[in-house]
Amino acid sequence: EGCDNLTKVDIEIGVEYIEDSAFAGCRNLETILLPASVFSVGEDAFSNCGKLTKIYCEFKENESIKSRLEDENCISREIVWEYNNIKTNEEYDYVLRGEMAYLTSYKGSGTNINIPEYIDGNLVVYFGSIFNSNETIKSVKISKGIIRIGCWAFAICSNLESVFFEEYGNLTSIGETAFAMCKKLDNVVLPNTVTSIEDNA
Repeated sequence: EGCDNLTKVDIEIGVEYIEDSAFAGCRNLETILLPASVFSVGEDAFSNCGKLTKIYCEFKENESIKSRLEDENCISREIVWEYNNIKTNEEYDYVLRGEMAYLTSYKGSGTNINIPEYIDGNLVVYFGSIFNSNETIKSVKISKGIIRIGCWAFAICSNLESVFFEEYGNLTSIGETAFAMCKKLDNVVLPNTVTSIEDNA
């Protein structure tokens, strides 16, 4: 907040929240990249950033986030959605960083979900809230390449009954509210690689 030296910011993938007033008053900030992992943007996150004319978003247009990015005092501000060439296959949209894939949306309709270890030859390492409020899913198998399950990943999946993790995986963290309000999910055995479980996960 209020950092006059900032002109450009590329937020690392894995960041899920942009806090209230995070960049407010950064008067020389001109461009910012929001990675595919961003789930929520706080109030006034980019207020009073008069030179911020372009915001790049590695995800599809989102009305709740859009309202937090716009600024009535900066009418020339442009929001570029689906930046960094979102790729797609039959079930998922994703972005690439190097040879690692970050899932940005789920388009399937199956009851038994297998999170792929690779997608088009790229290792899948992360997904966020792409299954949130999905009432169809009953079981999930999570591949060993996944490093983090993001915030709200399976929240309010009312028919989810079982979650299975592949052996010898790389999972280290589970985001806030990842499995919240999954009424039929009674028991989940986590791999011993997990070192961080956030609130209400």
